[in-house]
Amino acid sequence: MARLEGTIARVTWHDAHSLDNNEWHSIEDIDDSPCVCVSIGIILRRKRHLVLMQTCTGEQGADNVLLIPWGMVRKVEKLSIPHKRRKVR
Repeated sequence: MARLEGTIARVTWHDAHSLDNNEWHSIEDIDDSPCVCVSIGIILRRKRHLVLMQTCTGEQGADNVLLIPWGMVRKVEKLSIPHKRRKVR
């Protein structure tokens, strides 16, 4: 998995979530469906978490960084940015 570092990726993952806390719920009516999230960014490093940076300023600055525990990750898809080749003059 080390070759993913620096890759632009779309990550599908399950987030922890809660029910509406402003009302009572019947135990039988509690739906335990996962909260499925999709995030896109640049993969930085991975040990205990998949670290996804969504904004950067060169080598030093990172913003909107998500640390997603590997147990919550469901799919990592490498993305590519299509571009046209320039004509050489």
